[in-house]
Amino acid sequence: MSAAFVAVQGCTLGFSAGSGSVTVTSVPSPRVKADGKGVFSGGLDFMVSGYSAPGISGGTGAGTVPAGARKTKADGAPVVLAGDSVTVPVSGSTQSGSPVTVQVTVKVQDAGQSKVKCS
Repeated sequence: MSAAFVAVQGCTLGFSAGSGSVTVTSVPSPRVKADGKGVFSGGLDFMVSGYSAPGISGGTGAGTVPAGARKTKADGAPVVLAGDSVTVPVSGSTQSGSPVTVQVTVKVQDAGQSKVKCS
C-alpha cells in the first residue's frame, strides 16, 4: 500500500454512490496530532442520514471505517487513512414508501490535513 494522508478531526467522509450526510462520531486523539489536529486511530465511527440513491430515500445507518495503516499507530492502534472505506447497511424507503435496506460504501474522501502521510 502506498502512503496516504492520516485522517484527523475535520476529515470528510462520503459515499461511493448516492448522496446524504455522514457525521463522524469518533473522538480524535487528544495527544497525537497531525497538522495540529487530533488523529483518528483504531477506526472511525460514523452515522449516515438522509441517504438517497436510485431505489432508496431517507436512508439511515451507522458503521466504522477500519483503520488502514499497517505500520503507523497512534495511542496504540493503527491510524485511519484517506481512502479507507467500509460497506454498511443503510435503511430507508422506496418511492412507494416500502422499507428497503441497501449496502452503501462510505470512504474517507479527505483526511482533513495534507502534511502527514503514512502506510
